[in-house]
Amino acid sequence: MNNRFKLVVEPFSTSLTAVLIRFYLMMAVVIIALFSGQAWLAVLSLPIFLSALLGLKVVSSAQTATRSNAQVAPTTVATTTAKAA
Repeated sequence: MNNRFKLVVEPFSTSLTAVLIRFYLMMAVVIIALFSGQAWLAVLSLPIFLSALLGLKVVSSAQTATRSNAQVAPTTVATTTAKAA
């Protein structure tokens, strides 16, 4: 399998907007399932709920590598703070 198409799941990294959209999507699934009389379909809302609760974000491995290279090292901030004091 080519690494270019590998997906990585990052917990606790989604935006508040995405969490709210997932919440409303979950509620829509539950309401549609119960009003249609198919209560067992409400089980499909569980993965939506868990992804919203855990803040899961699915990205490709190429995007993850690019983002990690662009991050500033934490030692730079600590050194700057120590020099100012």
